[in-house]
Amino acid sequence: MDFNVKQIDARHARLATSKAGELEEPPLLEDLGIDLGQIKRKILSIIGFKQTNKEIVEDADLAGPLMVVVILGTILLLQGKFHFKYIYGYGLTGSLCVFGLLRYSLGPSHTPSLYTVISVLGYCLVPFTVLAVVAAFTPMDNLYGAVMSVGIVCWSTLAATKFIVGTLMVPNKKVLVGVSVLAFYSCFLLATLF
Repeated sequence: MDFNVKQIDARHARLATSKAGELEEPPLLEDLGIDLGQIKRKILSIIGFKQTNKEIVEDADLAGPLMVVVILGTILLLQGKFHFKYIYGYGLTGSLCVFGLLRYSLGPSHTPSLYTVISVLGYCLVPFTVLAVVAAFTPMDNLYGAVMSVGIVCWSTLAATKFIVGTLMVPNKKVLVGVSVLAFYSCFLLATLF
């Protein structure tokens, strides 16, 4: 999120030139810097394995991941599982661990920012919401549930690896990034859904 002095001055100019005491305030989402179109593009690129450009990946935000986490927690809550503490706690500590592993293995010059890592890992939880919806209607303690869980973990891992490697512009490090992300999503699956 980039706060530009010109944008802030333009907002204040709009407020100052309003008609007869009527305030022309920008919409709340615009004022908070939340771009729903950008969130939609990121989620669709995760769902459809679409090619992402570098601007989408580098424009890290926490509004989309927070929305995904709240939806996931709500779906689990409707199943009678109160796992918000696991989702938030493991999500943050796991993101810190993935960031630390990337920083240690890739070096400080090739590591994305912590904010970007949290954003990417949060957005790539979208397949887990699909799994949570399916788990609400079918039992997951059989072969079908195990295969679907492994597929969801692989889907999230591939999407997050694609995003992170796209940010780094080092294509020869896909396996290194993928292993740390795979560990994160595997543990996240066990901690939150089962």
